[in-house]
Amino acid sequence: MSSRELVIHMVPRSGSSTNTPRRVNPASVVGLIGGLSVVVAGVLRVIYGGQDPAGFAAAVLAGIGIFGLFIAYWLLRFRNATVYVRDGRVGLTDAFGLRHEVPTADVERMVKKVETPYTNRDRVAVLLIVSKRGKHVLRFTRADRLEPGGIERLAAAIGVQVEGSW
Repeated sequence: MSSRELVIHMVPRSGSSTNTPRRVNPASVVGLIGGLSVVVAGVLRVIYGGQDPAGFAAAVLAGIGIFGLFIAYWLLRFRNATVYVRDGRVGLTDAFGLRHEVPTADVERMVKKVETPYTNRDRVAVLLIVSKRGKHVLRFTRADRLEPGGIERLAAAIGVQVEGSW
């Protein structure tokens, strides 16, 4: 392949090819209620003299910092995660900008599949890029959020078929 480059980016959820409705995750609701309960309990302890306000403020700042790390990861994932063909290699870029790639000549097929990694209710669309010897498998999660038609363009650029569906 020439030095031509094809990069497929993630798009907002409205461009998603799976028609699964958004559901409220029960664990998120429990976490939100639990977190608010802890904050209210902490405020009450400060009001009634059971805790130093500086200690409470430090705990709140630590909580905000941890929450900020989760948001930062999500933003990096959305901004940096790509699937690409470049200089005779096909690869993935993860949230931190790290690349994982194989030569296009080694790619046997691309597979679209749905996995349920944590519970039977969560469905995650996954794109697998499988090498001919089976030695390398590149795995891109949330692949249903890639540009519409991007996977097909990628497969055409590599010269392989796309198997499976979401």
